[in-house]
Amino acid sequence: MKTRTKLITMSLMILCIALLTSSTANAGDSLQDIISAVSTSESAIDDIKIEYTCIRKPYGADPNWQPSANERYPGWWKQETGTWQQKGDKIRLDRTYYKTTSATTQVEESTTYDGTGTKHSESFAEILNGLVTAGRWHGFRKWFNPVLALSATGDTKLGSELANMNAEIQEGSYTINRVSCKLVKLYKKTPKGTILRSFNVYLDPSSNYAPIKVEEYWNNFQCLERTVEVKELTKVGDVYVPTKAICITYNRPHASQTSNAVTQQELTTTNIKVNQGISDSAFELSFAPGTKVWDDTIAIKYIVPELEPEP
Repeated sequence: MKTRTKLITMSLMILCIALLTSSTANAGDSLQDIISAVSTSESAIDDIKIEYTCIRKPYGADPNWQPSANERYPGWWKQETGTWQQKGDKIRLDRTYYKTTSATTQVEESTTYDGTGTKHSESFAEILNGLVTAGRWHGFRKWFNPVLALSATGDTKLGSELANMNAEIQEGSYTINRVSCKLVKLYKKTPKGTILRSFNVYLDPSSNYAPIKVEEYWNNFQCLERTVEVKELTKVGDVYVPTKAICITYNRPHASQTSNAVTQQELTTTNIKVNQGISDSAFELSFAPGTKVWDDTIAIKYIVPELEPEP
């Protein structure tokens, strides 16, 4: 009888320990725990290269925008291809797409950030344009590309966003595509305390808190501006990389507190390389002869001279 009592007692102790261990394993939902998990995952990436395609189509029913857009902007609906590269703070985005108003005129675009400043070049129909600006240019997040599926704002890494922006964890579990997620509200305030840029970020604890969905709002979580939803994640080493994502953009009538969904973009990753050793030279960009360059750092416009022929 004593032996049986001991066995029952030991079984209860083991069960309690198992429950406590499970509770501890699933309790990593504090903001600091999430930041630590995300930062650890990101620190495993020395460099990353993602090749992708992106296709747009009309979405929703905004009568003031959609019907005319199909006819006036045929290039907008043609597939683009791109390559996103990152090494530390250095980044590069190369895109090939069609001019918005033409279904036949291709545009080649490259944008690099070397940790200090940005260079941007575009060429189409023998027209060459360039831009030089200080800091990281907003153009990296202007069009849908992998950075918007890897972070919330598209300006920095997710770990940095969680640590440096105002962040609040919402109680409860939120299901996105049958994935149980944690919801973090991210926002930035003006010096006067007004909330402008604001985001709902849904993170998957089972994938090192990879973002599954991001809702971007105008003005204090009012009026949707853009949603990005990750449909597929692929694990590369210890890193979860989005391989399929959907972006929906919204049009906001002037001073309105509501917005209308107008465009859906589907991004599909065609190739991923992590920690393959990207050279620093990949983040250097030089302008071809004849390029019209606006240097915003010194407010000067110039044309890159033609090369002198060798004697």
